[in-house]
Amino acid sequence: MNNKGSGLTPAQALDKLDALYEQSVVALRNAIGNYITSGELPDENARKQGLFVYPSLTVTWDGSTTNPPKTRAFGRFYSRRQLHHHDYSPYSLSFVSQ
Repeated sequence: MNNKGSGLTPAQALDKLDALYEQSVVALRNAIGNYITSGELPDENARKQGLFVYPSLTVTWDGSTTNPPKTRAFGRFYSRRQLHHHDYSPYSLSFVSQ
């Protein structure tokens, strides 16, 4: 999913990630349960549409700033992967709201 310029607040973005993650987990659990009980494989089209895909969040910056340039270099971005971001929500929120 690519929501460039969605205008979400950091908290809304994390809530949306959590909801998408939970949808994927539920879909995967249901598919595994169906396979175990009946041998039924997940629908190929649903898989292609991302039924089991875990969401990701990408933060970009166009380089424009309203502040005057600083004479020191400061790190602006941090990259990390979290499988269960809801376990670290306050921590994650601190990164996406800076």
